[in-house]
Amino acid sequence: MKSSTSLRVTALLAATAASMALAQADSPSQQTNQPSPQLAQPPAQGQNRAPAPAANAAMTTAGSADSRPDVTSQAVSASGRKQAQSPAMPFVQEPIATSTRAQGADAQLGEAIVKALDADPSLKDSKITVQPDNGKVTLTGATLTRAQKQRAGEIAMAQAGEGKVVNIILDDES
Repeated sequence: MKSSTSLRVTALLAATAASMALAQADSPSQQTNQPSPQLAQPPAQGQNRAPAPAANAAMTTAGSADSRPDVTSQAVSASGRKQAQSPAMPFVQEPIATSTRAQGADAQLGEAIVKALDADPSLKDSKITVQPDNGKVTLTGATLTRAQKQRAGEIAMAQAGEGKVVNIILDDES
């Protein structure tokens, strides 16, 4: 009596051999003079080992069918089924900076700083919050480097003025 593992391996070998034979039969330009794959003989009565795969059977070291694209895609093509298309994933540029709610001149100052921070490519992968309050600006958030933190402070200072920026951005280097 065969064990369930050896039956599974035998079934996988048969399926692999059939799909490879079908793929070779459908593409005459790829035919070679190699013999068609043959299944190995099942183990003799009382042996607990799985059958050995044929020399040219596509198998992994784990004893399961190989899922390499060249084997699998040929079998899918030969069966007439269409492979599912991957959905297109649009890239969305996330803003570097955002501003807290403010009114009047503070709102205009916050938006000007946010626009300048978003336009600077050296601040890529930074997340900065601009908090304008009575003409002063507080920068919070996170950057990857100290240089990015300093650059964000310089940009805000150019918009708000010297001494009106408090930079408490955290960087990954500290």
